Amino acid sequence: MIPLVKIESLKKSKKKGFYDVETSIGKYSISENIIVRFTILKEKEFTSEEFEKIISLNNDEKVFNNVLNYISYQMRTEAEIRKYLEKKEVREQYITKCIKELKNLGYIDDESYSKYLLSDIQKKNKGPKYLQQKMKEKGLNEKLIKEFVFKYSPDIEEEILTLEINSLKDKNSNLPVKKQKQRLMEKFIRDGFSQTIVFNVINHCDFTFNDDGKLQNDLDKILNSLNKDKYKDISSYELKNKVITKLLQKGYEYSDIKELIKDFEF
Repeated sequence: MIPLVKIESLKKSKKKGFYDVETSIGKYSISENIIVRFTILKEKEFTSEEFEKIISLNNDEKVFNNVLNYISYQMRTEAEIRKYLEKKEVREQYITKCIKELKNLGYIDDESYSKYLLSDIQKKNKGPKYLQQKMKEKGLNEKLIKEFVFKYSPDIEEEILTLEINSLKDKNSNLPVKKQKQRLMEKFIRDGFSQTIVFNVINHCDFTFNDDGKLQNDLDKILNSLNKDKYKDISSYELKNKVITKLLQKGYEYSDIKELIKDFEF
């Protein structure tokens, strides 16, 4: 005799779209779609094979609903969804089926995602190398990466950099011009812009240094910090060069340093 699974009771679950179903072999949470599809009613009986199929399809539907919830917060790439399903230990056969269905419904579109990412990164004033890194992290294929990094043209890079540099340069006007340029160079290279383009744009922008006696103050600090015993055996010329080197490292212009210390005795 073929063993049967009997439906002993069913009632709406607190979880929207599901029913709590009690059977002769245990309790299950079954989606409303599956209830309707298989006409699951109280007292109805199914063979073990039939009920196994019901539970398998029900589990697939739960996974699909979880995926829909996962992508409801933000756009996801095919690779991200695959990774999510693998983490949930979903069988490979259903992962393939699920991804195909999501593509058909328009929930997975890596090309559209790439367009969004390019636009978003440009709005955030990040460069093409940053875009390339993010696309790799999202698991997008090499073809798409090359295509969209290429779309981030040098002209667009230059335009974004020019606007960003002009908006930031005055924030560090209390620093020597060389130091201002150095800080901006480091920032924009970190942000994924091309070193050559950053260098060219920065050197075509005008910078202002509001000295307010800062060079004199830094000179005084350096002189006060020098250990006279340590340098007592070196010549005044060598000591002078050490002071000049320290000021150059702070970003001051050599001509300004020479002018300041021309009458100074070391």
